[in-house]
Amino acid sequence: MSGRVGQVAAGFAALLDVKPILTLRNERLEMLERIRTQHKAWKRVIELTIEAAAGCPIESLCILHVNVPEAAMQFEKLLRAALDCPPEIRQIEMTPGLSIHTGAGLVGTVIVSKK
Repeated sequence: MSGRVGQVAAGFAALLDVKPILTLRNERLEMLERIRTQHKAWKRVIELTIEAAAGCPIESLCILHVNVPEAAMQFEKLLRAALDCPPEIRQIEMTPGLSIHTGAGLVGTVIVSKK
């Protein structure tokens, strides 16, 4: 199994506006949750980012995206409203090689916090 979403599954996900939330665990990309609508998915990703920081100051925060710089800017505004972010948040566009499992439209976060 390649890890990519099949055409039928992708079709139903698009029809139902399902947004997968993915995570990296043990060097593997894993499905964490499936959320309906982008708004709810972004809200959940922000909640997960807050949980990941575990109340520790965030040293560095990056927003990853695949071919959606405008969405990444909108997501940054939501992040800044929800948690204490460092002054600079880097926005990084993932390359085609890294984005093969997600396709265009991915928006996510990476944090480094003081523990």
